[in-house]
Amino acid sequence: MIRTLLTLSIFACAFASTHAADSPEPRAFADLVGVTQAEFNHDGTRVVVRTRTAEIGIWDTASGQPVVGDLPPGTAITAHLLSPDGRAVLIGFPDGGSRVFDTTSGKALTPPLEAAFQEGDSPRATFSPDGKRLVILEAEHASIFQIPGGQREAKIPAKLPSGLEDAEFTTTATFTADGSQCFFLIGDTVTRYDTATWKPAGKMLRHPAAESAYRIGFAVSADGRWVTTFDGPGENGPKGNLQIWDITKGQALGKPVVAVNGLEGSFFPPGNRLLISPGRGEASVREMPSLKTLAKIKPHDDVDGPKAAASPDGKWLISWGSDRELRLIEPSTGKVVDRFSSNATISRVLFLPDSSGALVVFDNSSFLLQDHHDHYIMRFAFPEMRITHSLRVVKTLISAGLSPDGRSLALIVGQTDHEQLWLYDAANLQPK
Repeated sequence: MIRTLLTLSIFACAFASTHAADSPEPRAFADLVGVTQAEFNHDGTRVVVRTRTAEIGIWDTASGQPVVGDLPPGTAITAHLLSPDGRAVLIGFPDGGSRVFDTTSGKALTPPLEAAFQEGDSPRATFSPDGKRLVILEAEHASIFQIPGGQREAKIPAKLPSGLEDAEFTTTATFTADGSQCFFLIGDTVTRYDTATWKPAGKMLRHPAAESAYRIGFAVSADGRWVTTFDGPGENGPKGNLQIWDITKGQALGKPVVAVNGLEGSFFPPGNRLLISPGRGEASVREMPSLKTLAKIKPHDDVDGPKAAASPDGKWLISWGSDRELRLIEPSTGKVVDRFSSNATISRVLFLPDSSGALVVFDNSSFLLQDHHDHYIMRFAFPEMRITHSLRVVKTLISAGLSPDGRSLALIVGQTDHEQLWLYDAANLQPK
């Protein structure tokens, strides 16, 4: 089944009787101007807001008032990172210190930590999935802290190998879903640690980087059985490699997958399937450990590979690209279940936590030089690409984000230096 949207403006008018069309401006958080980031806590009752002046604060989403705790609004920072469950936020301070705070009360969960948390091209810190451990990556080592309390559990070496310091290589870390293992990518090599002892476990895995590779990434399956490493030389670059690894055996699983402009890989449930997204050509879904290709995802144009994402339960894939078409795909077969076409650019897909649908952000800004901004957010229900609600935003839309429970939507809108935070009910796209 194919649905085509001739113009989003016509669509919005047609549905104005039952859906939100031109967005009424919700109650703006009056004191917040120049907002650059807004992230919800676990239940959407709070939002952590960062401004262009590198200040941060926690705000109550119901009243719009600041939460006054140990992290008062207007606190100067250098960096921040929310835990995966949204219950804690790590703050890096200008004096080089760092500290963890509760995102509901604003209370400090740790004393000042003896580790500097700074900005970087890739995350320089990571929380365990349950938020009870924190890894902060510094120049030559990684420090692991307990949350709450802030006790240092371990300090492990994380210095880049000789010869990689001046290239675009870095150190990143990620935990398995149960937190029992933590993997570090240091330059071009992945090392696994047992978090009970913080000692290395198994063999180190060195990525077979393409000759011109300057950026390497990695992903770990939820159960820690499989790892994929990948590189990319950038736009119009030569080929890049993606390698899959068997952790239990400490060896490569098959030969590298090769694609022009590099590749990325991400595991998704159930059964630790791997989505391989190339810079060019078709994407694919591989089965572990057979490496059987379960599905092929066709490109949306003749140049770039498709953008694709999996729903939280792994039941659906959505792909999109420059042809401005959304495709709902069965990952196990590659079958296109439904399509939706428009004349607007698809800029972001936000899956609902229960995988029942998604919010899709469309950019229809055709006359920016005349200061006309036209964005639309559509709520789709699966398995049909059925639109249940729509929202038109006539100001510049900078970003959109869902709360972890899927009930609240945060939009950052406005011109440079004057950005504001708007909050909506994600179920009906009405202002909160």
